[in-house]
Amino acid sequence: PTRATPSYPQATGRHQTHTMINDLRTAVVRNLGNQYAIGIYGCRNVCRRVSAQGLATRSFVSSMSTGYSGNLGFPLPTNWAFDQIKNYWLASGTAGQVEIDNDICSGRDLGVDSVSRARDPNDAFYTYVIWLEARALQWWEKGNTSRSQVELVAQYLRYRNRQYNGAGMADVCGAIDLDFIDFADSYLNRPDVTPLRDPSCFYDTEVEHFGAVLGAMINHTIHSSHSEVSLADFGGWAGDLLSALGNWAESGLSAAEAYDFGLTHIASIADVGYFNIGDYLADVDAMVMGLQIKSDSTLKLSYLFQQYYASVGMAEYRFFRFFQDRFDSDKDTLLNAAKAVFFQDGDLAFTEYRNFFWSHSLKDFDLPYGNYPLIALVPDEAKNGIVKAFAKIVRNYAS
Repeated sequence: PTRATPSYPQATGRHQTHTMINDLRTAVVRNLGNQYAIGIYGCRNVCRRVSAQGLATRSFVSSMSTGYSGNLGFPLPTNWAFDQIKNYWLASGTAGQVEIDNDICSGRDLGVDSVSRARDPNDAFYTYVIWLEARALQWWEKGNTSRSQVELVAQYLRYRNRQYNGAGMADVCGAIDLDFIDFADSYLNRPDVTPLRDPSCFYDTEVEHFGAVLGAMINHTIHSSHSEVSLADFGGWAGDLLSALGNWAESGLSAAEAYDFGLTHIASIADVGYFNIGDYLADVDAMVMGLQIKSDSTLKLSYLFQQYYASVGMAEYRFFRFFQDRFDSDKDTLLNAAKAVFFQDGDLAFTEYRNFFWSHSLKDFDLPYGNYPLIALVPDEAKNGIVKAFAKIVRNYAS
């Protein structure tokens, strides 16, 4: 799909990894035994700009305060949870009159109804997935068994905002059963769409991306040599690594700066590229869960999500599983697999889609990315810089 071109700050060398996120954003409240994500209250422009830097996961917007220049002409931030739209008086003209605000809710944050009872913030998402699994079972009972029930759920998640179905996607992630999509959409009492929040870093997993990556995992197998790559990887982390290289090419930075650029853009909490934290979380989940489902076809996504998102410890464990299951917990295997994304020529299917992806993505970019119409023209120093940054980030998360 066509993507808006983001802006790129100069690389600073700051390592935006899992450890730094915890240190900078959550250490204090976590040490006190609490788990709070960081939010912001303010006008639209302030909420948008702070959130774009990755400094807030949810926004409470003061839209009714029209005196703020940051409200007039600015859209709501994409992460808005609550929006103040009007204030009025209750019991106006009486001794007990009180002025209150009328707020609307997007559903990104369901609020709480108790401060003494623990609640999993992802409960609504689990309910949503369970509902989808019931629809997939019904679809099977109607005789539509060409795709597994897990793949049907993954396809619905992938296509729910009508993306991840562009050129080449069917071959990599599987052709979408649009009849199942229509069937599920027409079913009554569908739960509200709610986000999936990682309990270890407090950012949302990109659920649509997860659906696409899991489709690639289901339709392909990882290479027997874990130092090489296949279309199972291309649908997820390997394709995202290509995007990161494209982001570097667009930035105008030198090849020598690619490593620092990768550290600040891969799995970034800020809105600075096409391989952000939400994509990384989705890549990890789809790889780990996909391999488990291939080993045990009775497993359901609702069960796996509830297992890995149940606690900080389990959420962190899946990063370890990603490093272990895909790269054998070996730094050289990890480096070689990441290098293979750019240099491997043995797997013709992977090579074909890598070259197609690169040239097709040029349509979304302006110069200087156009200076590299073929990925082979990108300096090896730049490729190796992105590779080393990715490998460092994967190992930091796993540790």
